[in-house]
Amino acid sequence: AQTVLESLAAANVKGSDFGRVIELRIDGLPAWFELSVTTKIERNELLAGDKRFLVLSRNITDRRLNELELEQHRQHLETLVQARTGELQETNRRLQDTQFAMDSVGIAIHWVDADTSRFLYVNRFAADYLGYTEDEMLGLSVVDIDPNFIESNPTSPTGRLRQNQRSKFESVNVTKDGRVFPVEIVVHFLPGQDDTPARYIAFVTDITQRKEAEQTLITARDVAEAANRAKSTFLANMSHEIRTPLNGITGMVHILRRNGVTPAQAERLDKIDTSVSHLLQIINDILDISKIEAGKFVLHEAALSINGLLDNVATIVSDRAQARNIELRIEAGLYPAHLRGDPTRLQQALLNYATNAIKFTEHGSVTLRAAAVDEDPQSVLLRFEVRDTGIGIDPDTVSRLFSAFVQADNSTTRKYGGTGLGLIITRRLAEMMGGEVGVDSQPGVGSTFWFTARLSRIETENPNLGNVAFPADSDAELSIRRRHAGRHILLVDDDATNLEIARYLIEDTGLIVDTAEDGEQAVQRARAGSYALI
Repeated sequence: AQTVLESLAAANVKGSDFGRVIELRIDGLPAWFELSVTTKIERNELLAGDKRFLVLSRNITDRRLNELELEQHRQHLETLVQARTGELQETNRRLQDTQFAMDSVGIAIHWVDADTSRFLYVNRFAADYLGYTEDEMLGLSVVDIDPNFIESNPTSPTGRLRQNQRSKFESVNVTKDGRVFPVEIVVHFLPGQDDTPARYIAFVTDITQRKEAEQTLITARDVAEAANRAKSTFLANMSHEIRTPLNGITGMVHILRRNGVTPAQAERLDKIDTSVSHLLQIINDILDISKIEAGKFVLHEAALSINGLLDNVATIVSDRAQARNIELRIEAGLYPAHLRGDPTRLQQALLNYATNAIKFTEHGSVTLRAAAVDEDPQSVLLRFEVRDTGIGIDPDTVSRLFSAFVQADNSTTRKYGGTGLGLIITRRLAEMMGGEVGVDSQPGVGSTFWFTARLSRIETENPNLGNVAFPADSDAELSIRRRHAGRHILLVDDDATNLEIARYLIEDTGLIVDTAEDGEQAVQRARAGSYALI
């Protein structure tokens, strides 16, 4: 009560005061009271000047506490509302940014009901590039813009999509005015959940320019390949025309020698023969690579002997090796005796390696080797090697060696000669025979060139098949003279020079030669006479 009076006095209450609320602390705890106060100044003489109060008080602590708690809740709610409003504003801003990006990205975006194939959403670009409004698109289904869409077919891209969840494929789209253009589509499948249907989300890109560029490249490639084939076919068809005059020169040199020449003339004829042989080898290489490129190079399978093949190559290059004082070795590995392949092309590939090895070896040795590296019931993969102790090859150059017209060093052309075609021909031959090529080399130490070829087995075991001999021709002229002198043969050639040379050489063996310049003339003479050989 004293506290109340002091509060009232401090408040200088005059007259009446209703509903005043005061806060007190009772036993250290806050308490609130609502007061109704009436003041009165006494007028009688005895009490003159006294101030009297009529105070009615009511304890409203519980109500006040409830009010304060409600106020706290209100402020908290306002804070939550403000925060949530800010989040919604930020989310709305992000949605606007996302929508702007989706409309401006330059890719059509479709949301499609997987069950009905109707569009649930399209971005503005998807509608614009097809000539529709967004609202018009929402009234369409996928089949209205993509004639290739077949939802019911489980093998279709969208059919497989339900299992794979993602697919990428090419199709076409049709615009509102009927224009058709190619598109690339990336589709994701979202399975349905609760009341949400299964959906396709498709990202569609116009690939018209890409297709036009691809077609341009294809056309250019076809034109280039056609021109290359025409060039290769022309060179391949030139074989007869190029070789014929060279054979004529070689034949005439041979005839001159047989007729007897002076030592000086013999030396000059040797130089002519060497030059012609070198030119003929270059032409043969060019024609071979042209035939391969033109698709006219055909392998012929026959029974062959690997040992005989190695021996024959060694025999061919032995004179060159002896002239350079190089030891020539043969190492025969393990391989079946009875095999089939193209002995001529195997020998050509191995001879290319052996010739190069001798050319680039100043001293030491050249070794020919063959061994089986893989077998199955039908075939054997053989690896042929030529190992030398020559100048070797720089590692940076090895990767370019088996390209056309490439040598290890341009300076080798001046010192050693050659075109570099031998290695590319060997590579092509090996590839045609199911193999590959390679080289291991160290400068100043030597090189090992190798190629592999898959040869078929011979099913019928015949002891003679594995040892096919390469016949020596040194006694051919004497053998013909002894066994067949005086017999009649018909010689046919459409080149007058070659015909004359061949007739002269054959007549030297004692045979009687008739000639014909073409097939029709040959048939007429064959009907009119009897020949032991045509």
